[in-house]
Amino acid sequence: MPEFVASVDGGGTKTEILWSDRSGNTGRYRIESGCNPQDSDDWLAPIRSALSMVPNPPLHVTFGIPGFGEIPSLDRRIEAILRGLFRQCTVFNDVQFAFHGAFPDGNGVLILSGTGSMAFASGPDGTHRVGGWGDAFGDEGSAYWIGRRALAVASQMIDGRHPDTGFADNLSRQLGCKRDDGVFALMSWALGKPRSSIAAIASLVNRLDLEEQPTAKVILTDAAAELYSQARAAAQLAGLNSVVPWCCSGSVFKSETVKRTLSTLMGSNPQEPKQSALLGGICASARAVGWPMGFLGQEG
Repeated sequence: MPEFVASVDGGGTKTEILWSDRSGNTGRYRIESGCNPQDSDDWLAPIRSALSMVPNPPLHVTFGIPGFGEIPSLDRRIEAILRGLFRQCTVFNDVQFAFHGAFPDGNGVLILSGTGSMAFASGPDGTHRVGGWGDAFGDEGSAYWIGRRALAVASQMIDGRHPDTGFADNLSRQLGCKRDDGVFALMSWALGKPRSSIAAIASLVNRLDLEEQPTAKVILTDAAAELYSQARAAAQLAGLNSVVPWCCSGSVFKSETVKRTLSTLMGSNPQEPKQSALLGGICASARAVGWPMGFLGQEG
């Protein structure tokens, strides 16, 4: 019976798994459902579904779980549940998980901006995380932050508190709101929407930016400035110089405006991760069971 190790990368809106046998044959599966224990009581369901795709129960699983390492009582519960299912496992915060893939042999800064946001840095003064305080009062520059900011600016345009650039009409149309829905159509749309739905607005803002909508560009430029603030603080705490190697990860970096603005602020372009977060997790699992490094082929 073939033996496998596995790596699970969680997020606010997706759960992805990579597994490998000892010969380096890999498989990969993605579920469009998040596994953040702070967002949902059903956070374990997508993890179970992902792991059910592995042909045999893995010898070791390395997890990147959003929100892990933030609330001690919740962390203990998460670890107890996962170790109850998989006795041999390692649990990281999803950003630390991604960092180990991006910088397996050295120092640098990883800037993550998906549904939430944070920066993680490693340097001569140790490892430091900045940001990731959640949507109630943090996650600046994230997809959720962009979505909420877009709704706020649009509502101010409708009120007459903000110069009308056409952004409110464009955004309302993209969201399916109609003029006969009334002046508070955006409020009706947002009522009861989960965090992921607000975060999804970031892709609409990016689309409007590509159509050269000026307010969309301002929102995305401001998002980049917020991400830079996190990255700069993390780098300084880690003892890194002003210009440092950095990588970026997450859906917000589909925006060329965000990536270009952040590159200017950081003083360099982002480098490609040495390996994906999932591949880094696989290597961690392989080390945990004593498999020799170099066994991996290509990701499936």
